[in-house]
Amino acid sequence: MNRILKKLLVLINVWAPLKYVYDHRSLTGNLIKRRFSQMYRSSMMGKLWSIIHPLFMLLIYAYVFRIVFEVRWDMENANETDSMFAITMFTGMIFFNVFAEALNSSANVMAGNVNFVKKTIFPLELLPITQSLGAAITGVICFALVVVARVIFDGFGIFSWSMLLFPLLFILFLFFVSGICLFVASLGVYFRDTQFVCGIILQMLFFTTPIFYPVERVPEEYHWVLDSNPLSLYVSVGRKLLLNGAVPGADSWLLIVLISVLVWQCGWTWFTTTKKGFADVL
Repeated sequence: MNRILKKLLVLINVWAPLKYVYDHRSLTGNLIKRRFSQMYRSSMMGKLWSIIHPLFMLLIYAYVFRIVFEVRWDMENANETDSMFAITMFTGMIFFNVFAEALNSSANVMAGNVNFVKKTIFPLELLPITQSLGAAITGVICFALVVVARVIFDGFGIFSWSMLLFPLLFILFLFFVSGICLFVASLGVYFRDTQFVCGIILQMLFFTTPIFYPVERVPEEYHWVLDSNPLSLYVSVGRKLLLNGAVPGADSWLLIVLISVLVWQCGWTWFTTTKKGFADVL
């Protein structure tokens, strides 16, 4: 019984991977800088594209769903402004874009860094993790734009103490994203079609996450589709904290912590177990 408990404690040891990343923090920072330099190499606008692209997509979706389909977030408020609709939708898009960018870049991160894989002393775990951290930087900038936009349209009265909990939610979200990236990066070594499968999955998640429509518009019998999508939980709680000044219940927080920690630990365990064969396959 004691052996089983010890193995279980080792399995759910979240701090060991965190300490590993912290011990290599200097290398992690350099890898993130390298990622951005490669992504925007020879680009005139440079890193501004990470903000311009989601804003451009926001304008398109806002036009289609607000003007053409006349979608409203608050079904009982006929006077809902176009700016609030756009801000609400943009908040959901940021969560999804962080997840999608990190996932897409992780699918081929090992094949694109064969020279690192061949080095036996290189901490390969950092490669997929830096993909999620790099995407997170763009996400933080976009969330800051959301706050600025709200101040411009609604004044400083929008600030509430619930916003202080938003960074905690985003950190837990990064645990979730990093765990997925670790799993996808490893799978991409042995299964080269991973990037195409990820593309299909992302399309499914995009339309099954309440990004450009309110949950109330989904028939009750199909709510299980949203409930089975973890992104829906992060998006819904994030909007409550950042836009509505509301704090979700303890059950929502508990579920978020469990999902984030479980996915992070499973992804880390999977990656560290399978990385031994990377050099042979690549």
